[in-house]
Amino acid sequence: CPAVGKADCEQKLRKFLDDGYMRPIPTSAESAYRTNFFGVAGRKRWRPVLPLIETNTLLRELMRVDPILNQQKKIRTCLNRLRLAPHVRLYDVSDAYMRFRVSSALASLLQIRWNGLLYEFTRMIYGSSIAPAMLEGAMGYLEGLRQPPPPVPTPLAPASDSLDFYHVDLHHLTPSSSSLSTAECLTDSLDTLTELSTPPQCSYMDDILSFHSHATDTVDPALVDLYKKHDLPLTSQSLIDTDPVHVLGVQVHKAGSLLRYNPATVQKILDWDLTQPLTYRKALGFLGLLLQESDLLPFHVLPCKNALTGLVSRCRSTLGASWNHLIPSEVHQLLLRWQDLLRSTPPTSAPRYIDPHCPLHIYVDASKSLLAYEIVQNEQVVLRGQLPLTRRQRAFHINTLELLAVYTAVSRLRSIELDARITFTSVHLYCDSVTAVSLVRSHRVPPGPQEPFCKQYLLLLDTLLGGRQLPCSHIPSQANPADAGTRCDLYDAIQLLREKYLRDKPLTEPTQQHTACPVRKRAETSLDEDTISHRVKTRRQQDHLSPSSPDLPPGVEPPLTSTSSTSLSSSRSLVPYRYQPPAQALSDYLRHAP
Repeated sequence: CPAVGKADCEQKLRKFLDDGYMRPIPTSAESAYRTNFFGVAGRKRWRPVLPLIETNTLLRELMRVDPILNQQKKIRTCLNRLRLAPHVRLYDVSDAYMRFRVSSALASLLQIRWNGLLYEFTRMIYGSSIAPAMLEGAMGYLEGLRQPPPPVPTPLAPASDSLDFYHVDLHHLTPSSSSLSTAECLTDSLDTLTELSTPPQCSYMDDILSFHSHATDTVDPALVDLYKKHDLPLTSQSLIDTDPVHVLGVQVHKAGSLLRYNPATVQKILDWDLTQPLTYRKALGFLGLLLQESDLLPFHVLPCKNALTGLVSRCRSTLGASWNHLIPSEVHQLLLRWQDLLRSTPPTSAPRYIDPHCPLHIYVDASKSLLAYEIVQNEQVVLRGQLPLTRRQRAFHINTLELLAVYTAVSRLRSIELDARITFTSVHLYCDSVTAVSLVRSHRVPPGPQEPFCKQYLLLLDTLLGGRQLPCSHIPSQANPADAGTRCDLYDAIQLLREKYLRDKPLTEPTQQHTACPVRKRAETSLDEDTISHRVKTRRQQDHLSPSSPDLPPGVEPPLTSTSSTSLSSSRSLVPYRYQPPAQALSDYLRHAP
């Protein structure tokens, strides 16, 4: 690391030593878990991180046997709550990892050599593989103490009544019963949870988000005291204090009113040198810089990035190359085109706050390769997304794809409602397909190959909406903003090249193939029943099951007896075939015929 980073790391280590977070140990002690440190730049300063290669290998094996469950909310849930909160206050745990004490056994695995001396940490240090899981478990536990999850309401019914469960309502099977009114389905029952004015508090790692209905400059004393009681001191910050504010991987700027992608990350992608072909490892590292934030990125940037990631992996697998080999030139050209796409369509800001009481306008469109939707409020795009179609979905009828686009957009809104526990009061759908609008309005599907798929997506849409209605209108394609997200030449070129590598996948050598040979069961009849081995086997089985009578000479069979009313042809079909001379066979037939 540079001189500034090294100075910050050494200053941090000296503070750890003064506070008792690490202690010296004898230099004669031998350990295979001893390491050095390297500096990592944080948001404010550099911090020392230990590689801990041997220690992390051991800890990962222990975590497989006894994992630490993550009780925190997902980052997507926290972002959804951030979008529906009028005002937000941020809390951060100071030196979160160093607040966790470790046992003497674990401390012996956290050793460092610094300035010619040996030290071991008595607190959890940056770089340990169990540190994130331990922090998530502790923060989730404290969050549960402060706000226990509410119970999910269930429909109540007398024990004497029988109910038939449908996806919309619960109906009586006993029409004479009048003691129970029509109950709600589970989707409607979840709506009773979405009655809050502000989303509930949530945390991700050591960041805590507290939501308020009005601006406040004071901290929550109950929240601060709870975490301080567990030796987790908090620092507080409002979204309007500094500009910009980094939270949950994005930036909040303009006094907390707008969200945007981190400009430094975008500039790093644009400055990446692609004049020479990259290795497979560096190509995936280059694509991995961009996170999955569809609301803050223009159309086609994220689907092309994900398709390129799959193309690089497929190309390496097909060609049997290592991670350090160079990618083919045709893949390199597609990476250049994607970089130019990001340069020509830079990310834009989106409103941070989505007012649940203000009308939302959903625009959807579909093609044979991509689905797209845009959700607009106050003439500003608040949500945006695309769905690349699979090979099976591309064969669907266009009406089915339009319904799939509607379901994708509505499910996005529904997930935000359930995460934030707030319901949108006004939602309107716009589509440029007259048939899709008619299907959503009437739920009448014309007969044809697309009928079962259309009914399936309509059923899913009804399940999402519960008892609510979805007003929809038809608009021309020129006025549909989602139409721009359904066609992309770069995405089509990536898919064509991927199909080429799928077709050109080399077959395994014949000597390495494992083939299964069909084996006939012993009791199964076949065409080779006239062989000598089969006749010998049949004769031995017949002699064992039906021994000759002592009154008959050797080699002469007893007469056939039948205890059922089966015909001659069916009864003789059960007797094993045995070769006999023609005269003897005719004599036996005449003798046993009825």
